[in-house]
Amino acid sequence: MRVTYQLLFAGMLFLLSQLGLAQTTFGTDSSQPPIRFVGDKDYPPIEWLEEGKPRGIFASFLKEYSKALNRKVEYNLMNWKQAQQAVLEGRADVLTVFSPNPDRVKDYAFVDSFLQFEISLFLRSDNLTIHGLEDLKGIKTGVSKGGFPRKIIETQSQAQLVTMDDHLDGFQKLLKGEIDALATTKWVGSYVIQKHKLKGIKFAPTPIATKATHMGVRKSDTELVQQLQKGIELMETEGTLARLNQQWSGYSMVYLTQDTLNQIYYQFGFGALFVLACVAVASIITLKRQVIERTQSLSTAKASLEDTVDRLTRTQKQLVQTEKMAALNSIVTGVAHEINTPLGMAITLSSALKEQIDQLEKLIGNDALTKQALLDFLSDSQDSLTLEAEALRRAVTLLSNFRQISAHQSQEHRQQINIAEIIEDATVIATNNLADDDLTISVTGDNALSMETYPVPLAQALVHLINNAITHGSKQTDPLEITISYAKNDGNLILKVADNGCGIPSKYLGQVFDPFFTTSLGQGNSGLGLSIVYSIVNHVLGGTIRVNSSFDTGTTFILELPLKAPEIHDGIEPQT
Repeated sequence: MRVTYQLLFAGMLFLLSQLGLAQTTFGTDSSQPPIRFVGDKDYPPIEWLEEGKPRGIFASFLKEYSKALNRKVEYNLMNWKQAQQAVLEGRADVLTVFSPNPDRVKDYAFVDSFLQFEISLFLRSDNLTIHGLEDLKGIKTGVSKGGFPRKIIETQSQAQLVTMDDHLDGFQKLLKGEIDALATTKWVGSYVIQKHKLKGIKFAPTPIATKATHMGVRKSDTELVQQLQKGIELMETEGTLARLNQQWSGYSMVYLTQDTLNQIYYQFGFGALFVLACVAVASIITLKRQVIERTQSLSTAKASLEDTVDRLTRTQKQLVQTEKMAALNSIVTGVAHEINTPLGMAITLSSALKEQIDQLEKLIGNDALTKQALLDFLSDSQDSLTLEAEALRRAVTLLSNFRQISAHQSQEHRQQINIAEIIEDATVIATNNLADDDLTISVTGDNALSMETYPVPLAQALVHLINNAITHGSKQTDPLEITISYAKNDGNLILKVADNGCGIPSKYLGQVFDPFFTTSLGQGNSGLGLSIVYSIVNHVLGGTIRVNSSFDTGTTFILELPLKAPEIHDGIEPQT
C-alpha cells in the first residue's frame, strides 16, 4: 500500500511539473494575501523546474525578497505565454524576468529586478581574432529568433546573422564551423555548455552589452508596484542584492585545457611541415628550410620555458622564505601569459605563410605562375618571416630576462671592489644610448671606499635601477636628474638611488618588487626589472632594499649591503 501511495505521489509531481503548476511558497506572514509570482519553466539557470520544484537564480532571490516585503510569496513556473496571460487575467500578480518594450507597456507596469544580464560572444577556443563587436564584420554569428542579443548584433555590428533553433543547436553549429561566433546571455550560454559537457568553447572576456532586467505587473496595480520597489531598495541597502549576485557569479565556463591547446599547436606544426615537404619548386624549398628553422625556434623557446619552470620549482624552498618571492605559481602564470603573445603571433604568421604556399602550388599546378606572382609571393613571404623572427626574438628575450630572477650567480667569485668604479660602470652601461641632455646623473660618496662582494650582480642591480628611473620617472616638463649616494654605516654600505621624476603612487608601493608588476605591460615592459634587483640584493649580495616615493615628487631606492657579502655555495643562500 505504501509503495502504491509513493508511486501515486511521484506521478502527481511529474504531472504538475509538465503542466507548470508546481508551486513553492516563501515567507510565513499570513496577515495579507500572498503575492503570486509566475515565471518561465524552461529558462535555466535563471529559473526552471526540477522534480516538480522551481530552481535557479530567481528562486534564491525570492526567498530573500519575501523577507524584505514582509509578505508570503507564492512562486509558480509554467509556459511563458501562459504566465503572461495569468498576470493579465488576475490569476497571478508578478512576472519574474520581464523587460519593457513598446507593446508590453500598454498592459504592464515594470519594477527593477536584481539581475544584470551580460551579453557575451561565445567562440571556439582556438579563435584568436574575435574579441568584440568590431571584429564581427562579415562573420557568421548565431543569434536566437528574437530578443536583446539579436538586436545588439543587428544594430551595432556588420555580422552575417544565422538564426539558431535553440542554444544547444547554436553551440553545435559553432563547434562544426558553420558559424564563427554566438551571441547570447553569458549565464544561459555557460549553463548549456556545462549541462551538455561541450568542450572547445570560450567566451570573449568583455561583454558586448549589459542589460538590466525587470519584473512585470498589471498596469493598474500601482500599490503593488510601490511595494515591490521598496523591497528591492531595502535589499540593496542591506547588501542582500550584492551578496546574491556574488553567489551566482561563479556560474562560469569550462575553459580549454592546456593539454588540448598544446595538441592544437602540435597538429598545426605537423600539418605545416607536411605541406612544405610536398613543395617541389626551388624557391619554395628555400622557404621550407626557413619555416623549419622557425619551427625549431618555437620548440627551443618552449624547451627553454620548461627549463625555467623546472629551475623555479627547484628553488621554491628558498623563495618562500622571502616575503616578496613566495608567489612561484603567479610567476609561472605570468611567464606563460607574456610568452603567449609573441608565440601566438608567430603561429598566426606561419598559418598565413602556409596559405600563400598553397596558393602558389595551385598556380604551379595550373601552369599559371607568372614572374610577377612569384616575386609578390617572395616579397610577402619575406615580410612574414621578418615579423615572425621578431616575435620569436621577443619570446627569447622574455625568457632571458626571466631567468635572471633566480639570480643564480654560483659562478661568481666574491672580490674586493672599489664602489665608485662599479657605480661608474653601471651608469655608462645604462646611459649608453642616451643623449647627454636626456638626464643628469650625479654621484656622491668616498671614492676610496671598498667592499668585498660580487661585482657583476651589484652592477646589474644598479643598471636596472637607473633604467627604471629613465623608463618610468621621466617628466615632460622637467629634465630627469638621478642622484646616487653611498656611505659606510656599522659594517654595511648604505647605497641610495634617487630621482626627481613623477614618483610612484602609494597604492603601488607594495607591489613594485613583485614579478611582472608594471603599469605599462604590453608596451615593451615585462615588469621584471625591480624583481631582478630584489632577488640580487637579497639572495646574492646578502642585503635588503626598500623604496620611498610619492606621486610627482620622485623616488628613492635604499640598498643596505654588508661590506662583506655572504659566501654562495651551489646556488642561492636564503637570507633569514
